[in-house]
Amino acid sequence: MNFLNAVPDLYDFLRGPAFVFSFTVFALGCMYRVGQFIHLTKKIRGNSIAVASPVVDDRSILFQGKSPFKKILLKIRLKLRNTIFGTNPVMGVVSLVFHVLLFVTPVFLPAHNILADQSLGVSLFTLSEPLMDKFTVLMIAIGGFFFLRRIFIPRVRILSTMRDYGILLLVMAPFLTAFAAYHQFFYYRTVLFIHMIIGEIAIMAVPFTRLGHMPFFILSRFFIRGEYNWRPANRRWQR
Repeated sequence: MNFLNAVPDLYDFLRGPAFVFSFTVFALGCMYRVGQFIHLTKKIRGNSIAVASPVVDDRSILFQGKSPFKKILLKIRLKLRNTIFGTNPVMGVVSLVFHVLLFVTPVFLPAHNILADQSLGVSLFTLSEPLMDKFTVLMIAIGGFFFLRRIFIPRVRILSTMRDYGILLLVMAPFLTAFAAYHQFFYYRTVLFIHMIIGEIAIMAVPFTRLGHMPFFILSRFFIRGEYNWRPANRRWQR
């Protein structure tokens, strides 16, 4: 069970060269995907393409006579109308919380920032460990909900593949092992090593799997012209 304890200097390797390598793969992978995005899209010149959602334009009759604040609220409501927040608000909120915690929990965890400072010379402000522990429990609960949802809801189950289950498990494994290590379940060092290995695999997988939808979400919402973009975009997919 604790065979990893017998491996000499494994902790130093995982927190040093392995962490730097995984972060480098992540950074280079993101750069590659951004380059791929630029290659697959084309800049729109002038007004060659009409705005896809003119109803959200300030000149629309829906906005006439409304204060700037009410215009902003109405724009947000119209933008969200056909998204998951409009069709299934509860699921939208659960998904939003999950994605926010997926970023906040590992990035602002004190132990991770110590590791980043030792390996890369970079650290951010941190949140308390008890609060991070509560976030981890919430993440595990939501992850379990997503897993059961794929199994028991027919319309979700029929669209789910083994890859979807694998990605969900890859996302949840670092939180499960972190929780076990923090509360010192099983063999602490073995669980810690497993947590570090899986976490670094997950970091490297982000640009090359469906996990990439989080960091690259901004590309589609801010740069691709469409119904749900959040600003006047100036690119479109090439045919």
